[in-house]
Amino acid sequence: MHDLMQGNPTHLAMENLMDYANRLGMNADAFRQCVSSGKYENKIKEDADEAMAKGIRGTPVMIVGKSRSGTVEGSMIMGSIPYETIDEKLRALISAETAQQVALQ
Repeated sequence: MHDLMQGNPTHLAMENLMDYANRLGMNADAFRQCVSSGKYENKIKEDADEAMAKGIRGTPVMIVGKSRSGTVEGSMIMGSIPYETIDEKLRALISAETAQQVALQ
């Protein structure tokens, strides 16, 4: 379902979702009832609000950094990026952390 929805971001009406569910062999009645119930609506809104508060405006997003006291210090990378870019940022982070540890000795 995820791949179908991500691949068709302008086709997310209930009729489209039902088509995707049928293509995937899902129980269409159970799927419609789940979506229509709004059971997860508040959780989705909370997650979206949290992302917006952190400056995340879309997917994919990757944060390269260090976790400290419930926050992350680092840089946010939005969008699809080449492996080399991720590797470069990780190596820079590791290098900076190593230099900091040496300085503290």
